[in-house]
Amino acid sequence: MRLRAALRPAGGRPRRGTAALALACLLRALAGCGDEQSASVVTLDLQESIRNLAADDLDVSSAAEERLAAIGAPALPALHAALRREPEAVRLGIVQVLGEIRDDGAVAVLAAALGDPAEQVRADAAAALGQRSGAEAERAVIGAFGDGSELVRQRAALACVAACRSPAALDAVLRLALDDPAPEAGWAAVRSLVVLRGFDDP
Repeated sequence: MRLRAALRPAGGRPRRGTAALALACLLRALAGCGDEQSASVVTLDLQESIRNLAADDLDVSSAAEERLAAIGAPALPALHAALRREPEAVRLGIVQVLGEIRDDGAVAVLAAALGDPAEQVRADAAAALGQRSGAEAERAVIGAFGDGSELVRQRAALACVAACRSPAALDAVLRLALDDPAPEAGWAAVRSLVVLRGFDDP
């Protein structure tokens, strides 16, 4: 998977670690090479980093996570594509990275991960959406209330504390609290509802 990322030499600093800083410095150096018209375009191959998210060596997997999170929004197309083809261990790492990319585009990719065949990937995606707010995150979390997995519904209910604000969302949490047959999911909805109702107090 190859990604073309437009970079400005005076771009912002990377947000994480020395590896991220080294990456940013390298990209700036590359952007200064060649003719003026093409110097600002750098081609990155992210496939190795994405696959290294599942490496047994913690140093390797952590470095891959750090690099992808530092690249941020330009990495989202590659991460989204990898969610459709990589094994579960890699997909779990992708969801972790998506949770660290503070860009609105990451919400859409996390929402797509809620349709993953693996329960743990869906559960982790729901939890990551609990760090976001806005209508898109709210829709995704409420949609996960209908998941067949108790774990996913539990994570989605807890995620609603941050992601849910509309009256319709509050009603959905209430229905989950009253109707879900699984105790862990139901109690998670109750806990979230207590917090959410607090936002309505004068």
